[in-house]
Amino acid sequence: MFQYFYKYVLACLFIVASVLVLGCSDNDDSKAADALRVTEFYPQEGDYGTEVTILGTGFGNYRLDVSGHIYFNGTEATKILYYSDNRIVIKAPEGFTTGPITVRVQDKEVATTEIFNYVETEKVDEDALRVSDFTPKRGYYLTEVTITGANFGTSANTVKVSFNGVEAEKIVSVTETEIKAIVPAGATTGPITVNTGLEEVSSDEVFTYLEDGAEVQSVSPAHAWSGEEVTITGVNFHDVGAENITVDFKGGKATAISATDTEIKVIVPADAASGTFTVTFGDEQTVSGVVFQKYTLNQSDFTGAYGSSYEPFKFSTGWDPCYIRIDNNYLEFYFDQAACDADNRRERRGAEVVCDFNTWSEAWYGYKLFLPEGKFPKDVEGSIITQIFNGGDANTWAGHLVIDNKNLCVSYRGSAAASAEKRETVGELAWNQWIPVVLYYKAGKNNKAEIRVWMGDDMQENNPTLTLTDINLGFGYWLDDNTLNGEVTEDNRVADSLGGKWGLYVQAGGDRIIRFDNLSVLSGNPVRDQQGNLTTGFKIVDPRGW
Repeated sequence: MFQYFYKYVLACLFIVASVLVLGCSDNDDSKAADALRVTEFYPQEGDYGTEVTILGTGFGNYRLDVSGHIYFNGTEATKILYYSDNRIVIKAPEGFTTGPITVRVQDKEVATTEIFNYVETEKVDEDALRVSDFTPKRGYYLTEVTITGANFGTSANTVKVSFNGVEAEKIVSVTETEIKAIVPAGATTGPITVNTGLEEVSSDEVFTYLEDGAEVQSVSPAHAWSGEEVTITGVNFHDVGAENITVDFKGGKATAISATDTEIKVIVPADAASGTFTVTFGDEQTVSGVVFQKYTLNQSDFTGAYGSSYEPFKFSTGWDPCYIRIDNNYLEFYFDQAACDADNRRERRGAEVVCDFNTWSEAWYGYKLFLPEGKFPKDVEGSIITQIFNGGDANTWAGHLVIDNKNLCVSYRGSAAASAEKRETVGELAWNQWIPVVLYYKAGKNNKAEIRVWMGDDMQENNPTLTLTDINLGFGYWLDDNTLNGEVTEDNRVADSLGGKWGLYVQAGGDRIIRFDNLSVLSGNPVRDQQGNLTTGFKIVDPRGW
């Protein structure tokens, strides 16, 4: 019996020992899997602050919990960017020397077999002028080159860019980190130099100058509707195929429909805008064009199609109790004298609308006008109802239609000086009836401007009610005697153009109400409408018969 009991006890002990051995074997394998180990790090050289990634196992998921430390040849790194059980991202510490990287976790540590080399890098002066890059790397005369870097400033007046010693044709724009400059005639292959007046620096790479670059000389017609064909003429247009030539009308881009060495034909896109267009010839060259103005027509009969909105016209001034509102399919403006007397800021002086319109040369306005009996005075002067507003350096009016007592008058000036104002009478007005009015004007200096005004139910295009020629209208920077410069350039720091306002602008003379209907505003002077039919600007804006 004892013999059997002895054998039973031995068997039980064997089973327990087997379980313990197997259990110990599993624990040892687990510890081996979690052993602290570095398998790789990169990069393998750098300066103070270099970002280094260390890969391995057994680092622990939370550095503080495992008291993790990393040393570069004995110098501890303190700027740890990322820490996990198998990956650490850290910055090389100040003062380290070439040697291994050591990772210590609690009381264990492991050093890399490969060393991390200290390599001194050039220190960048963050306040110093520098050129870091430019594109394109090669180009022709009139190619626009974008230069990137730092501390360029923000004024094109103080920055000079040279292409191998030849000053740029013009500076298009300047920011602290980017300059856009036009390659000049006579440039040669060499570095690009930027001079701010205080510092000068040249690019490490050279700009390769190419001969026989494209040059745009003109566009015809210089005004056109979206959808119309225009012809761009010039020299040395690249033979890249019309399908690879793109014309950018201030953000509205179109592909050429035909091209030769001297002529490109293109359709003005719907999203074109007025301004200097650019032409891109595949990857060969991008050149600036000339000024192009797209015809635009803003028009409304205020039938309420937009609900209470009077789009495309929009609010300009008219603080409560003054107002602008649609009433019985017309647009009504109200001026409150007491509010203006109490607070004579510009926003209190009447009520006006504007629209997305400007012109550098000529334009047409058309509308019907209604003066309600007893609500619009017949014995006061200076009720401005239509403005020709000169945006730009002076930013003030260049002309307007104004009601003086019972007469409609036109005022104009060729400078911003108040003493330059001249006023002419168009004709006598009537109350309590709709009066058609059309205004045409052409900007101009050196007595090249024109103003024509039509008024009344029997208006005839060839017989204006008032014609003014040999006058000056508008001021600012001119491209020629009839064209203001509507863009910012090196010579023209503020764009000059003519826009408009409609409604009431007054300061004295009592409360008043005026009404407009069938309001049209047309930039340019087209001979065809948007559908391509022969017409005139007068017919497009004529308010009769809507």
